[in-house]
Amino acid sequence: MVKPPELYMLDAMNAIQMMDSKMDTGATDIETPWSTLVYDPGAHLSAQDICWTMDMMMALEVAWYRGATLCQSVYTALHYHNPHHLAGPSNHPIDEQHSYLIYLVLRAYVLLYCKSIDLAYAEFAKGHVRDGEDCWLDHYGVAVRMSDPVDDVVSLANDALGWLESEECTLSDQWREQITKRMVFRRNWVQYLASTSELSTLRQPFLRIMRIASSGISVVTQSSDAAKAAFDHAIPSYLRQNMPLPDFQQPNRVASWNDFKAMIDDLIKVAELVVRKDSWDSWQTRFDLACNQVIDGHYGNDEAVKSVVYHESGSSSAALQTYDEITRSEDLAVKRQMAAWKDLISSRRHIYRIDPAKCGLSHFSRHHGESEQRWEDTYANIRTCRRLHES
Repeated sequence: MVKPPELYMLDAMNAIQMMDSKMDTGATDIETPWSTLVYDPGAHLSAQDICWTMDMMMALEVAWYRGATLCQSVYTALHYHNPHHLAGPSNHPIDEQHSYLIYLVLRAYVLLYCKSIDLAYAEFAKGHVRDGEDCWLDHYGVAVRMSDPVDDVVSLANDALGWLESEECTLSDQWREQITKRMVFRRNWVQYLASTSELSTLRQPFLRIMRIASSGISVVTQSSDAAKAAFDHAIPSYLRQNMPLPDFQQPNRVASWNDFKAMIDDLIKVAELVVRKDSWDSWQTRFDLACNQVIDGHYGNDEAVKSVVYHESGSSSAALQTYDEITRSEDLAVKRQMAAWKDLISSRRHIYRIDPAKCGLSHFSRHHGESEQRWEDTYANIRTCRRLHES
């Protein structure tokens, strides 16, 4: 750098306007090779490519729900940024099947996908989750809001489903069914997210239909280069960054489907708990027992925590293995952190002891004479979550 001796680096930095574009160099992973594929929205895609694309977009969405940033997950799907490119006209007007498959079916799915991200983002932004801990809400200057009404997007999806079920569609029964199930799953997810103001009893059918549709889905593992070109993992390098990006692994489509199914099952269970008073009371009892488990004088939260991790991670053994490794760690700092964390999820009080033969768990107990406020605060938080779900 050539500069006069009286000019210090701090002076040079202060001379540049905050958020000046020349200060934004982006970010890239030098270990990941850049794709040489060229994205063509109107490229000829087979039914298998369409299913692969739908699965990949779903996996990226689940990755965002699991705590990934938007720029590393959702934004890497180029269809998300360019849904208008699928409005036509067709590059292959003679091939009517291809035109309907791309400009009706795929377009409807992409619009549903964009709308689901919009609705989920709006729900996260209400403040019920912690930005930067539970999820990442930084949109990196890319508009997340989608102006198309839900009814219009759902109507287009119904048109696509109508074509798939008509005699004009010459796809094999296998691919017709696979595309239909994915479309129904996505359509009902948008309808569920858009119905947050309705009663739980009115929203349950959306979830149950999604569960039925997902049960027959076969994950596609192979695709053409034309389908792969619609995903660019170098997207983060094109966007402005306020902080270093966290580590990110490309999602596994099979695991992502399992995660989504597990999430739907949990939402169905929550809806049932809210509707049925006896179910809610029984859940409170089980929560009470699990958080006060004592084995040989030690609070045995491990099994309860493992159960939560098991369901939250979509039946993944990797999360349980990580938990076991941390629990067995000899590092003093790690042990202290684990002890503090277990204290947070345990009431740490002895009041009663239950026969394990009757409850199916080990000894449970609470402390005498300790303030009840902590446990009441826990239930207050649960009741707050319940009211939010009912609203």
